[in-house]
Amino acid sequence: MKKKLYLILSILIIISLLSSAAICNLGQAQSSEEAKNQAVEEGNQKKEVEKDNKTGSNDSQSANQSNNNPIINGIIISDLNGLETGYSNEEWLVEHSVQFYLTGDVSDPDNDPLTHKWSADGGSFDNTSAPKVVWTAPEFPETYKIYLEINDERGGIASFSKELIVVDTSDVKSGSPPQINDIVINDSPLYCDKTYEVEVIASDPDNDIDFYSLIPSDGTLLNQRVNVMDWITPVDPGNYTITVKVVDKAGNENTLAKSFDVISQFEIVEHNLEVTDISISTSPIYINGKYMIQATINDPHNEVERCVFRARYGVLSDQSANTIFWTTPNTPGLYPITLYLYGTDPNLVLVEEIALFDVVENK
Repeated sequence: MKKKLYLILSILIIISLLSSAAICNLGQAQSSEEAKNQAVEEGNQKKEVEKDNKTGSNDSQSANQSNNNPIINGIIISDLNGLETGYSNEEWLVEHSVQFYLTGDVSDPDNDPLTHKWSADGGSFDNTSAPKVVWTAPEFPETYKIYLEINDERGGIASFSKELIVVDTSDVKSGSPPQINDIVINDSPLYCDKTYEVEVIASDPDNDIDFYSLIPSDGTLLNQRVNVMDWITPVDPGNYTITVKVVDKAGNENTLAKSFDVISQFEIVEHNLEVTDISISTSPIYINGKYMIQATINDPHNEVERCVFRARYGVLSDQSANTIFWTTPNTPGLYPITLYLYGTDPNLVLVEEIALFDVVENK
């Protein structure tokens, strides 16, 4: 009986041990599967993060590639009352040790926020990063530069500089006014409706003549070249005055008026002739070019025997009846072409007509 009891207990112990081992193995298998699943999930999350980072990097690069640089049009200088005293395309003369407003005339094609950075060779700023700053000019008169840099915070940068002259007006002398010695026309006599060169003979004790102004009482002035200008005399005979004003850089000025007699060169007779047009079909007219000039004439009674063209500037050639070729001058300007119509009398001008042509530089 005891032997049977021991046998039953032994079988129960073995069954219990086998059950525990099976349960342990099952737990280990489940743990291994869970670890495997967790590793796969972590790998997928890592790939998603890398993908997001790559997409963000590409978006950033694309944004940078499409960015446009900001634009600096210039710098505006004004006094502390807000009165604008100059723009960057003008010469700046400022008093030493005086404060001014400096404002950047800037824009951005992408409408990005802009940051400013101001600097200078001299003087001082109340703020170097504001759009509008107060700059105190240096104490010592000299030439200085103002610098402005604009950044749109996306890599776009623009820079600009402006040179200015700091002066001490207490040391600036008023100077002496210029002297006008004469107004000269070398041709004599002067005929009606013709072009003559007028020259102003002037000097200045301080050698700082700024500009010349010539005003005739009649006729037309054109093609000013410093102190020289062309004068197309009036169509009627008479005594005419040319007034000249010469101004120096300190604002001193002087004037002189001189009279000239203008007479008729030919006896002009009454007739039914009319020059309706003197034209060049090509436009624009460039310097150093060759163009055909054609005159349109209304001659109901066949009075015209010959046409004569005259040009003070450029070269005329190859005339045929009422057409001629004109090689234009080598400098831009407004130039006259004169046409004379003659009848059977070679000394009698039936009609005299002037046309003006605007000659420009070839782009």
